[in-house]
Amino acid sequence: MGDNSSSSRIWMVVAFFFISASLALVGFIIYVKVFEKPISRSIREAEVLNRYPLMFRTPEEQAIFEKQFYAENLAFNLETAEIATDTQLQNCSFSCPSRSRRSLATYHPLMEWINHHKSFHEMKKRDITTQPGPNIYHGCCISRHYFVSPDFGSTISGTNYSLVQFDSRRQYFPSQICKHAENCRGCGCAQEINFFTAIVVNPNYPHDSFDPYTMVAIKLPGCCKCFNNLPAP
Repeated sequence: MGDNSSSSRIWMVVAFFFISASLALVGFIIYVKVFEKPISRSIREAEVLNRYPLMFRTPEEQAIFEKQFYAENLAFNLETAEIATDTQLQNCSFSCPSRSRRSLATYHPLMEWINHHKSFHEMKKRDITTQPGPNIYHGCCISRHYFVSPDFGSTISGTNYSLVQFDSRRQYFPSQICKHAENCRGCGCAQEINFFTAIVVNPNYPHDSFDPYTMVAIKLPGCCKCFNNLPAP
């Protein structure tokens, strides 16, 4: 009888410690999830901004930068290119509509252009700034500069990455809206692919790397050009 009572007390003690340990573990997990994660994220944000100060801008800083950028890219600020001496290029010419006619060309809304290019680069509406630059006329093309701040990007190899973006500061990249002037048949307008250095979340952390962030070159729609060998739409 005494042996059974002693054995019961032992099992009660074991059960008590097991339940106490389980409750302590659950409490620790809740503490980490609720309290430590925001602190860690705040520390990481300060660390990233300290390491890459020129890669991130506030919306106010971006607005100032855009005004300076657009001013530098106006047509009257550009230098005239040298005359080509290659005999194969001397007869390169076509009839280009006047500026006034090109100004009347059908110009689709910005988001319609973005939707047309979704297969190349997925962008959300909030990734696009709302103040594109002035129209630039070149050959059959009408282009405008603007900036994107995407949450995701892909490299030349097709690898997708999550960009490091914060609520107060984000990474911005220049791009262009590219349209072909109506009834212009001298060349075809298309965009090159540009590559920009971006700070991204390191997919190898923490298994194969001690740094949670890394730098890669992401691709975005770039310069709008009038190609002679590209048929007009």
